[in-house]
Amino acid sequence: MLINFSVENFRSICERQSLILEASADPHMRHSNVFSSDAQIDLLKSVALFGANASGKSNIIGAMIWMKKFVLESLSEKIEQAKVSVETNRLRENQRDRASVFEIEFLVKKERFRYGFAV
Repeated sequence: MLINFSVENFRSICERQSLILEASADPHMRHSNVFSSDAQIDLLKSVALFGANASGKSNIIGAMIWMKKFVLESLSEKIEQAKVSVETNRLRENQRDRASVFEIEFLVKKERFRYGFAV
């Protein structure tokens, strides 16, 4: 189960942005949108991304898709022989040469894992 996803320097995302699915202590809507996992962590059943047009909502999802594809294909010969192509933030001059960072935190059978990389 997904607990947290973070990305930095990807497309329009400059600074670290996180999608956190761990429930807060706020009691509002806990009865309908929170469940307890096997590891006794309260997680959200659903989340919503909202904001103005062109504010980066789609790029959060795009970063998750890019990370998944990179991990699944990372052992293939195509990736080994080719240069990794990632769309860094082009809006700020100082970001162009910085690495893009992807990190995911997840739960498997009561064990909490964190995996990430910079490219």
